[in-house]
Amino acid sequence: MDKNTIVGLILIFVIFIGFSIFNNSQRNNAFAKTLAAAEASYAKGELETARTEYVNALNFKPNHSEVIEKINELNIKLGIASDSPKNENKIPVNSITKTTNHSHPVADSTEDSVDFGVFSNSTKGGNEFITLENNKLKLIISLKGGKVYAATLKDYKSSDEKPLVLFNGDSTLFGFNFFTFDNKAIQTNNLYFTSFSNQESFIASNKPQSVILRLITSDDKYIEYKYTLDQDSYMVDFDVSFIKMEDIINPNQNSLTLEWEMFIPQQEEGRTNEERYSTIKFKNYQGDVDDLGLSQSKELTSKDISTKLSWVAFQDQFFSSVLLTKDYFLNGSFSSKKTLSSTKHLRYYSSEVSITYN
Repeated sequence: MDKNTIVGLILIFVIFIGFSIFNNSQRNNAFAKTLAAAEASYAKGELETARTEYVNALNFKPNHSEVIEKINELNIKLGIASDSPKNENKIPVNSITKTTNHSHPVADSTEDSVDFGVFSNSTKGGNEFITLENNKLKLIISLKGGKVYAATLKDYKSSDEKPLVLFNGDSTLFGFNFFTFDNKAIQTNNLYFTSFSNQESFIASNKPQSVILRLITSDDKYIEYKYTLDQDSYMVDFDVSFIKMEDIINPNQNSLTLEWEMFIPQQEEGRTNEERYSTIKFKNYQGDVDDLGLSQSKELTSKDISTKLSWVAFQDQFFSSVLLTKDYFLNGSFSSKKTLSSTKHLRYYSSEVSITYN
């Protein structure tokens, strides 16, 4: 190895280290700025704004324990979560939920974790997150529920010039509902998944990156979620595999319910105008697109579809979060409810679609 080669390698190493330091500095500055905004809002008693800023701070440091603790505290104060350890990891006995002011739907439950049979070991866990991103999209994926906890569009800003977050935190519910062989009602949204990797951040810069999570009942029996994000794409592949679960899931069950619910954040200054163009849309399989109607004046609108569907979309004025299937959903049930007590959210969208299980 000649002198020029050695000098070149040293320069590359120095540039790499300098770039890493610069990136860390930028991230730390953004985190500190967002954290300061959160604490200022908290001091003023603006709890909803404070919670939003704390969640935004997780975009820069996803597993920051003090921020997570603050979010949990605000969840309790805003009625999004219970402060009772006994009920922290309860799973509903059915899919019927009730909504309270400023809250995510809270399901009635009186059972202990031991009543969840083979899934009992998954009823407790920590608030851990994994990031999956490319140059257009950043996702924060929670081990609780294995769901996308937050989604940020990098090329856009909200009306107040903050990062445009489609949804974040405990404002969403996403998971499968089914019964086990011994008739235990399971909702995966409330169970804790295990990461297939120790890696906490995946960046799809030159090739697709995947996050693999597993809801384990035993070493060789589990439900696997696989999120894959390609470079330069807003589309996220979501593959679900039920591995050796034939003796776990009730043999009489030939379909599973996929439940997806979300508080839709207000992104624009004109709330009335934004509400006017917000709705749930869905496409009939090999048919037309339909929706719940642009009826912002109604407190509640709903619709049940007994035929096959290709996709469902939660739409606000300019952006949509869409769930598509490569085949079809067997049927669907949708509702849109006004969030009368919230100044940060437009409506509460709810959807349930059935998926063939074999």
